[in-house]
Amino acid sequence: MARGFRAKGGGGGGGGGVLAGNVSGPLLANVINPGVVTGGAGGMLANATVTEQNVNASLLTAENLLTNPWFNWAQLQTPGTLTTIPDNQVGPDGWKVTRENADVQYQRLVQSVGATSGYLGVFKKITAAGKFMVYQPLESQLTLSLQNATVTFTLSIRLGVARLVRFALFKYTGGAPNTVVPAPVSAWNGAGVIPTLNAGFTFINSFSALVAVGNSAYNLVVNTGTFGANDILCVAVIADEQFAVNETMGLFQTSFCVGSAGQFIARPLTPTEDVARCERMIEKSFDMDTIPGTATLVGVENYNNVGTAALRGIKYRQRKLFDGPVITLYNPNSGATGSWRDTTGGVDVAVVSQNGGEAGVAVAPTGLTTPNNQMAGHYLINGSL
Repeated sequence: MARGFRAKGGGGGGGGGVLAGNVSGPLLANVINPGVVTGGAGGMLANATVTEQNVNASLLTAENLLTNPWFNWAQLQTPGTLTTIPDNQVGPDGWKVTRENADVQYQRLVQSVGATSGYLGVFKKITAAGKFMVYQPLESQLTLSLQNATVTFTLSIRLGVARLVRFALFKYTGGAPNTVVPAPVSAWNGAGVIPTLNAGFTFINSFSALVAVGNSAYNLVVNTGTFGANDILCVAVIADEQFAVNETMGLFQTSFCVGSAGQFIARPLTPTEDVARCERMIEKSFDMDTIPGTATLVGVENYNNVGTAALRGIKYRQRKLFDGPVITLYNPNSGATGSWRDTTGGVDVAVVSQNGGEAGVAVAPTGLTTPNNQMAGHYLINGSL
């Protein structure tokens, strides 16, 4: 179970608009501190200075449809350590990264400045200068009702060097609603030029802006248009010109909700909702902030082996997005995959897993074991889109 979370206690349509402000007290809305934005298509105010404004608490009603919108979790890595993300794979929970050339790393940092306090998701270009995209495929069950709806993608961004950045909503038409989304870009193109997407992908709307050094806030307000029942909507932040080696893009306080920013601001997810969204994609026995494969007994699954081929059932904490998620079993003593530990006999036992759908996962030894001995092991269940 995600015991670490419990221990820590929480923790073609419209144009672009701008929103900033303060929220006092416990609301902690997706409202961002002032910045300066410039230029861009799609209605973005040119050379507009963003000013603070108060937000009526009654507006904090729209549901944020994103997973891990405040970058609290990165279950597949040690969050505070820069980690290279393979192309078109998940970095922070829910967010995928694809790039023009190798490589991009991710790190979760703590920031504690007024209304922007919380985590900052930092994406760092390494190896060679190039463009990259950070995007999130949205769960179809949350978006199927958004036909011809006005939606708002809101985010805060922090840059160390002023760069062109593109904010986008696109869709993928590739099969069932639980399809793994392939790499979307076929050609990255020049600075300020919208990328060419692979077959099956279509931009719904996007705009490019020169983002200043420091913190800035942006909204993309757009009509979703018509899309099929099996289409997957994706929000994206794209480096619209090449980032130099070691340049970073920091993202925080993101939101995707129905309505326009002048009418609605998505309420923050509760800690329980935040973890539940993540665990529909990625579930593990390790602490939420412990990278899978760590040799540790913290959070380990224990059971009493009552036979030579006894099964251990692991009930999903959240219904998985896939009928067949990727399941990996880890030895708590060594961190190696493919075995659990017979803690009574002090030996490793080879194990295999089987997805049982709504029943969860079954783990079984592949060889002889000693009845009544205690077995222990870790698991990772990855059903990311």
